[in-house]
Amino acid sequence: MPNMTNWKDLTVRKKIGLSFSIIIAISMVTGLLLLFNLYQISSKTRQMVNVHIPSANATNQLMRYWQEASEFMRSHQFTGDDFYSAQHDIAFTRLSNAIAELSELTAEREAELEGKGVYIKLLRTYAAQYRETRADYMQEFEAFNNQQLAYFDLVEDINAAPGSYPATIRAPLNHLSLGISQSIYNRDGISMQALNEVVEALQNSVQRTGGTTAFREDMNQSLQLAGGLIEAYRTLRIAELKTYEAAKNILWEVRASADIGLDQIILTGNVSDEITRQQRNIQSATLALTLILGIVFIFLLSSSISKPIIRGIEMAERVAAGDLTVEMKEDRKDEIGRLAIALNNMTRNLNKLIGQIITTSSAISSSSEKLSHKAMDLAEGANQQASSAEEVSSSMEEMHAVIEQNTENAKETEGISASAASQMKESNERSKEANHHLEEITNKILVIKDIAFQTNILALNAAVEAARAGQEGRGFAVVAAEVRKLAERSQAAAQEITKASTVTNDASKLSTDLLDSLTPEIEKTANLIREISAASIEQVTGVQQINLALQELNQVTQRNASNADEINQASSELRELSQQLAEATNSFRAVQQ
Repeated sequence: MPNMTNWKDLTVRKKIGLSFSIIIAISMVTGLLLLFNLYQISSKTRQMVNVHIPSANATNQLMRYWQEASEFMRSHQFTGDDFYSAQHDIAFTRLSNAIAELSELTAEREAELEGKGVYIKLLRTYAAQYRETRADYMQEFEAFNNQQLAYFDLVEDINAAPGSYPATIRAPLNHLSLGISQSIYNRDGISMQALNEVVEALQNSVQRTGGTTAFREDMNQSLQLAGGLIEAYRTLRIAELKTYEAAKNILWEVRASADIGLDQIILTGNVSDEITRQQRNIQSATLALTLILGIVFIFLLSSSISKPIIRGIEMAERVAAGDLTVEMKEDRKDEIGRLAIALNNMTRNLNKLIGQIITTSSAISSSSEKLSHKAMDLAEGANQQASSAEEVSSSMEEMHAVIEQNTENAKETEGISASAASQMKESNERSKEANHHLEEITNKILVIKDIAFQTNILALNAAVEAARAGQEGRGFAVVAAEVRKLAERSQAAAQEITKASTVTNDASKLSTDLLDSLTPEIEKTANLIREISAASIEQVTGVQQINLALQELNQVTQRNASNADEINQASSELRELSQQLAEATNSFRAVQQ
């Protein structure tokens, strides 16, 4: 570990990093040991779960299935019931599966188990031998049953026909059948073999008795079946003994394998307990070492970090209280030393800053008073300008109303003049048409006048002719005189109409000439009025623009007045702030520059 001087010169990061690195290194070493030990325990546990416990379970199942198979085998041998035989086959199949599973689980430990007297291969061999002897037994059992059924069926037939068989023969035969049944029931092989003498005696008796050929054949057949049944029973018992011997071999090996897996489970538990004990000791030592190192590092870090920080805090508190003459003395090169230098520089800079603030606050106070006076002048001028703008705006609104009235009048006058010009033009056209019609009337009247003149001449001629006619023409002369008078009156009227038409035609021509000269003047007047109306509209637009400009000017003036008031208020606040700043700087105790 470095000495105290070098320790003080180390940066805080290096001090903390070195402390935590040592503690982390210790923790890493103990953690790796813990992981290694946990891996061992996990490996042992996994092996126990995957191999040893299944092995122990397989041996238990092996014993259970073998006991079931043995019990069902004995039940079948005593009862001959096929149900027990089927249950035996099921149990033995499970036994075979358990042997195969145990062989697979202990394949890697086969040599070790043989050293302990457990032979899995031999167990498989014994199981195969037992299967063969069991098959031979079942074959002999089937043959014995067939032989037994054939014998007792024949005996029953013999007893069913008592007249065909003498009582001296049937009674010994029934006694033989009863002996066979009792021997089978009692499983007495010795008594069964002794019945061979009874069979031979009956055969001799049948030969001596004689009788019919059918009688002798039935008796010989029954006695042969009895002898064969006794021999089949002997063979069945021999097969049963072989089966028993094979089963006994399996039983010894099953018992020998009963402890497979248990020893490894106990060994795994002992190893896990030892690893746990070692890890507990390592963890206890690690905790003690970590605690000691933690206390040492806490002392070193607190003395080299917290105490200088406390001195820095005390210096900052004195500076916050207004004492700028304080100074922090730390002769070190770490962050604490840099902090001391920074705090000392801060106090020196604060000394300069406070002096500049005092000078600046005085200048700000003086400038704010001047700015306040100028703002008041600006506000008064802005108010006067706003008042004048409002008056001009009012006058422009009145002018705008007058111009709009003139515009409306000009528009009405324009309409009236246009209507008058149109009517005058139409009147001129009508006058011309009337003049034309008067000329036609005059011409027609001239024609009537000529007709009246001709009629008068014709009337004169008719009167002359009537006078020549004498008395016969007197009536015609009267008519001619009346016609002449009518012609004269028509001619006089035609002359008067012609005279009146002439006067009217002259007046119409004069009126037409006047209208021709007056119509252009009226149209010119309408055009002038139209131009006046257009000019009035332009004047209205110009006055509206001027009025809008005056309103904007009024708004700008009002804003200027409001800004001037705000400037005045801001200058007053600035003056007050500069006074407060001057008062605040008076609370600092600084080094005289």
